[in-house]
Amino acid sequence: MVEDASHIIVDFNAQIKHFAHSGDIERAEETLRKMVSCGAEVSALTLNGVIHACTQAGDIERAEMYLNGMDVRLCAVEFAHVGFVP
Repeated sequence: MVEDASHIIVDFNAQIKHFAHSGDIERAEETLRKMVSCGAEVSALTLNGVIHACTQAGDIERAEMYLNGMDVRLCAVEFAHVGFVP
């Protein structure tokens, strides 16, 4: 079951990244909402994808909204997990 959940998270993140490259904020946010509604874990990587979509579309205020809403503790745990030390 855990393996299936991780595949779902990877799929959602890949979709968000795809929409981010074209600056399609609406579809990136729609995918984020679907992710949350199905109970998938939202990570800093996920939010980074949505922030990237915002910046690609030139909506810096919207990007800042997501950036300001990120949980700094979540990011610190994820950085530690991959061995990144700021």
